[in-house]
Amino acid sequence: MTNEEFQGLVLSELKGIKFDISGIKSEITDIKSDVSGMKSAITDIKSQLQEDTDIIKALLHNQEITNAKLENLELNTANKDSVTSMNAKIDTLNTRLFYQESELTRLRAIK
Repeated sequence: MTNEEFQGLVLSELKGIKFDISGIKSEITDIKSDVSGMKSAITDIKSQLQEDTDIIKALLHNQEITNAKLENLELNTANKDSVTSMNAKIDTLNTRLFYQESELTRLRAIK
């Protein structure tokens, strides 16, 4: 192999290497672009996640307030059993009142 053939072969290989390097550079540029896009998407996702977290915390707090109000309402509202019990007491008191009025009328009649 002569010196000129050797140089031609080396030049040919160098051109192939340059072409390969150019392709690699292009792929690296594409990868950088993809990574940049992913970083942007992750930033958007993080901000949306924070917003969703804040909303969930607010909803949970409101649910706790609603539960407390409902419990208070249940404690302050007469239920069927308590109404039945109150009616029985009122009936007893009415009977006693009638008896006392009868006794007063009888006592007045004796005077």
